[in-house]
Amino acid sequence: QASSDRDMLRARARWLSANNPICKSIDKSIIKNVVGTGITLQSKISKDEVNNAEEINKQIENLWNEFTKKENFDITARASFRKFQKILVKSKLTDGELLIHCPWTNDKKFPLKFQLIEVDQLNTSITKYGNNTVFSGIEVDSYGKPVAYHIRTEINSYKSQRFEAKDIIHFYDAERATQYRGISDYAQT
Repeated sequence: QASSDRDMLRARARWLSANNPICKSIDKSIIKNVVGTGITLQSKISKDEVNNAEEINKQIENLWNEFTKKENFDITARASFRKFQKILVKSKLTDGELLIHCPWTNDKKFPLKFQLIEVDQLNTSITKYGNNTVFSGIEVDSYGKPVAYHIRTEINSYKSQRFEAKDIIHFYDAERATQYRGISDYAQT
């Protein structure tokens, strides 16, 4: 399931991306072409559907633009939606994967927030949780469905917190039926 070389590949890919001018340039070009100015929203409620469609469209777009600001979108208030997109693409290239935690907060206007979590934080030392098997920090049921993620919450510690899979988006491309983790796009390099 988990490649024993995944950590080494990820470290080498990060080094290449940071220190090799050709790789760095390629990464920047890919991010610029994929993300650009970021995904935006254009509401298209038809005048046939609602009398004041233009006003509602503007309200929806304004609310979206307000939500995507870093203080409303990111639970740590460090990254806007556009920055999230750039980090996602960059992490996919170098790490092969990234976790997004989707917590609900007490914020009355925008209760849903997002948090980027690097895959280095997955607790790979756990192999069993109750009746479930844990592959490289990802707990799966008897059918192989991810049910939870075990994420280290302290640096250089094996203490971890169990996050329900419904609250995590695991961003990676699976190439095999039973693959639970991503591999750096730099693996061939």
